[in-house]
Amino acid sequence: MHEDHGAGCTRFVPESALRLLGRNDVREVRAGDIAELVATIAFIDLRNFTAISEVLTPEGVVRFLNDWYGTIEPLITEYDGFIDKYVGDAALAVFIGPVDRAVRCCVEIVKAVEELSRGRLMEGLPPLRAGIGLNTGIVAFAAVGSANRVDITVIGDTVNVAARLEAMTKTYGVDIMLSEQTYARLKDLASFELRFLDRIVARGKKIPLSVYEAYGGDPETRRETKKRLLPDFDRAVAWYHYGRVDEAHPLLERCADILPDDGACIEYLRRCVEFERTGLLEQAVEMKVYPVWGPEFSVGHKTIDLHHKKLFESVAVLMRMIDAGDFSRIGSVVEFLAKYVDIHFRTEEDLMKSCSYTFYEDHKAQHDRFALVFADLVRELQAGGHNGVYVAFRVRILIVDWLLNHTTKADPHLGHFLAKAVC
Repeated sequence: MHEDHGAGCTRFVPESALRLLGRNDVREVRAGDIAELVATIAFIDLRNFTAISEVLTPEGVVRFLNDWYGTIEPLITEYDGFIDKYVGDAALAVFIGPVDRAVRCCVEIVKAVEELSRGRLMEGLPPLRAGIGLNTGIVAFAAVGSANRVDITVIGDTVNVAARLEAMTKTYGVDIMLSEQTYARLKDLASFELRFLDRIVARGKKIPLSVYEAYGGDPETRRETKKRLLPDFDRAVAWYHYGRVDEAHPLLERCADILPDDGACIEYLRRCVEFERTGLLEQAVEMKVYPVWGPEFSVGHKTIDLHHKKLFESVAVLMRMIDAGDFSRIGSVVEFLAKYVDIHFRTEEDLMKSCSYTFYEDHKAQHDRFALVFADLVRELQAGGHNGVYVAFRVRILIVDWLLNHTTKADPHLGHFLAKAVC
């Protein structure tokens, strides 16, 4: 950290953030300095802090917070991240490097908090638990403030989503929730213990976002039980989202009998009971909303917009066939979609390279990952003998949702760049 007492002003700036702005000294920073980059944002919150602090003196609260931050900050640094800011008992951490390291760091934080909590329980103190929301995307590091005080902070929708996911960990009773943008950027996916949780539609948004739990920080017995129950849980979630509560409910009850404190299972069981009582299915209306391209989806580039319009049309056809259970002609639709996606990706990548787009590597990596997932699901569809609803749901979250989110999140930034580029 650097501290500057010049002109009655005190500014604390993470050295990593300072370097991102291309500055060597905090005194060089000026309000308005800005740098864009791809980052993974982790919003880390301590559960039940209000209840814990109520029984402590002010000095005790300070000591407690220092112990808390003293536990997580070294781990964040070890995994090449840094803390952008503290907000009460919460911390906003930034990871610039590989997404895998950011997720592993958060798993280690959960384990460290569990160890800290174990010691507290032995002293008769309330247990501790962390909630972490992870999201990856393009962010802006900016120096904001005035002549008397400047703060370097990370801003953007990527940050807002990470904070929202952290808040939602309480709903599902999980420690770590990550967005599909983080999930899709993991290189060594098989080395993580993950499960799909839900599709959420953020306020003011039209496109659903898939979210996942990373449960590698759970105690070993609980972790192994979740892994063993994963096939039943996955199918129950798929049935639920397709409105088949009669199929989802018994699967969820089976899971809950074996792991009674599984918060995600409890949440879906609550929804099933609510449906049986009212006939209303929470968070399922959007499953029947098919994408229609309109001017609000334009990225401002004629060729890209034309491709997106065609992709939206193809995706809508695919979704309608899936919902109608018509798998007899789905092969031809998927084949066309695969060819058109390839043409679209290559067109975008040629544009990015010729115009020296800053985030070419990250954008292309997203394309490459999608191509692998798409190919795997096509092979599964072609093999036949699949559970229609389960595979259909996976097609929806791994292909349809990904395409829609990519065209409305990553591509607009590219469109803005191309509008200004001379190439």
